Amino acid sequence: LIHSTAGLSLLDGEEDILKDLREKFWPTYKSGVVCWTLIQMVNFSLVPPYIRTTYIGLCAFLWTTFLCYIRNRDIEQVTSQLLAALPFMGSRQGSGNEGPDKR
Repeated sequence: LIHSTAGLSLLDGEEDILKDLREKFWPTYKSGVVCWTLIQMVNFSLVPPYIRTTYIGLCAFLWTTFLCYIRNRDIEQVTSQLLAALPFMGSRQGSGNEGPDKR
């Protein structure tokens, strides 16, 4: 994750190659931990052994696509949409945006 982010910034010719890394590393890492934990739970509990390699290959392709999407978008917007899509984490998201004086 670190090498790809810094390497792509270098190839894009950006002045500060670590800017994207500082902004996007922790949210991307947290998303990865949540997603890959769920993916592996499904893999070992529901997927038959002879299909597991194909299943993980498909999930890795989708994860790489997600990383490319994050690279070109605002990280806060992407992670909030991802967490809202997960039913057990989406209920926590709405409480932080309301102001104290909303009447």
